[in-house]
Amino acid sequence: MAKPKKMAVKKAKPKQRSFEFKLPSASKAVIRSGLVVMGLVGIGFLINQGIHTWHSVWPVKQVLLQGETEYLSEADIAHFVNSQPVKGLLAMDLKQLQIEAAKLDWIQMVEVRKVWPEQLVFSVVEHQPVARFDNYVLTQQGTKISQGEHPELFAHLPEIQLSNNDKGEATRYNEIWQEFRQTRRQFELLSLELNALKVDSVNNWHLTFANGLQMNLGRKHRAERVARLVKVYTAIANKDDIKSIDLRYHNGVSVEWIEQQNNQVNG
Repeated sequence: MAKPKKMAVKKAKPKQRSFEFKLPSASKAVIRSGLVVMGLVGIGFLINQGIHTWHSVWPVKQVLLQGETEYLSEADIAHFVNSQPVKGLLAMDLKQLQIEAAKLDWIQMVEVRKVWPEQLVFSVVEHQPVARFDNYVLTQQGTKISQGEHPELFAHLPEIQLSNNDKGEATRYNEIWQEFRQTRRQFELLSLELNALKVDSVNNWHLTFANGLQMNLGRKHRAERVARLVKVYTAIANKDDIKSIDLRYHNGVSVEWIEQQNNQVNG
């Protein structure tokens, strides 16, 4: 009797368990946000580098100053150009550059042009100072500018000293200068050079002339008082011996002589 054949039995392989790591939803959002931020930062960096490169194309190597200038130098203009964010001629906005340059002290008018490949030319009309006000000078256009580190440059200008009540008021500076200028012209008729004014706390005007003469015009009716002096001045003898004149009178002037002698001149 034949033996029964044994059947081959295949052993079942153990099932392999797959392991899957899942991030929480919040973590995925953070990673996505981080990637977006990194991308934006990268793009911003590239843009910034591109702008920087564009602003630096054909950098300015020479600045020229044209026009008759006494208080402004090419060094001042070069310092101004170096302080600008745009360094290259290609990207420079001349209109904006002129607006900024016009804010500099002493520049009344300015025109800027490019000369390729490396020059900027500034054509300037300079402010003209007319008087010293304390630590400032006043220009013909009514601009108040600091005397800076070289006040000796303005020693030839008439000096006007204000009381603390008037300091800091730009319109007040102009008002006083306009009246001072008219007063100065009136005294030119008497061959007197008016070169200094001191306004005290009650608004009295104290004048000093080139020959040392002192004069008090008082607080009001100053133009009328000067006109009255012009009429009677020729009647005063020994004018070189006058120390001071007081015009605070209704009908005349008071004269003090160098010899400390007082006289009244009626007009």
